[in-house]
Amino acid sequence: MLDRLAELAVRHRMTVPAILLLESVKPLSFLGSQALHFFEPMVRAFFSVPDYDRAAALLERRESIEALLVRIEAKDDAVRREEREAKERRREARRTGAGPPDLSGQDGGPPSNERERPGAETDRKDRRD
Repeated sequence: MLDRLAELAVRHRMTVPAILLLESVKPLSFLGSQALHFFEPMVRAFFSVPDYDRAAALLERRESIEALLVRIEAKDDAVRREEREAKERRREARRTGAGPPDLSGQDGGPPSNERERPGAETDRKDRRD
């Protein structure tokens, strides 16, 4: 469950707000878990929440909040490292002249989705006049 929450925060690029929120509520995590236990009958009456008990149990222990913080930071570091490496590879490809793969059509013209219909050039000239 912690891995799913960490992945969700990193995927939506909410790492900093998630860390800020978790650090802020860490001292109140036990109180939050007790609130979850208190509201459980009402929540279950209206919603089907399969991980509700696990979330309440996680909040009871302060160590689980810290474990979630560590996982979020680790996943975010891995994603940022991959992005930097990809950026460096693109930069190196531009520098060596390799560039991105050629997306042009078979005849060496522009890609097929950018080919113009016959007479499009004259239409443009008419609009300028």
